[in-house]
Amino acid sequence: MPNTSHETLIKRYGEVRLYNTETAAYVTLDDLARLRMVGRKLRVEEGYTGKDVTRAVLARLKRAG
Repeated sequence: MPNTSHETLIKRYGEVRLYNTETAAYVTLDDLARLRMVGRKLRVEEGYTGKDVTRAVLARLKRAG
């Protein structure tokens, strides 16, 4: 069973650049979808303001799939 005790923080810059703070690498929507499929909790914040945009990004995952 995957470790889901913490959230993976993703920073969004602009509308398309997503940065995984855990791995220190830019990721794609496909990467986020894979993380969700293995049970990881995600939190997505605007990179410059810290505003929570998780719902908007996860909605894009559902439309893309």
